[in-house]
Amino acid sequence: MRLIHEIGVRPHEFEAVSRRQKTSEVCIDAPSYQVGDLVELYPWNKTMGRIGDHSIIREITFVRTEDDGPGLMPGHVMICFGEPS
Repeated sequence: MRLIHEIGVRPHEFEAVSRRQKTSEVCIDAPSYQVGDLVELYPWNKTMGRIGDHSIIREITFVRTEDDGPGLMPGHVMICFGEPS
């Protein structure tokens, strides 16, 4: 059973996701991120938290951890996502 993970992104990043220009996100590591899971991305900022009720659903296609090589801060992962199947 695939999970749905909620991820808040800055408004300009949310727009890039909606235009399919942004297809990855670096997040705090959660052992539950798996290829095939869904992410619900929504606009967010530090002051207001979640902005509005818009969101976009994408499917995780790849998960890169710090164990996969240099480039990520400890405790972070990069998830890549695309259209849900």
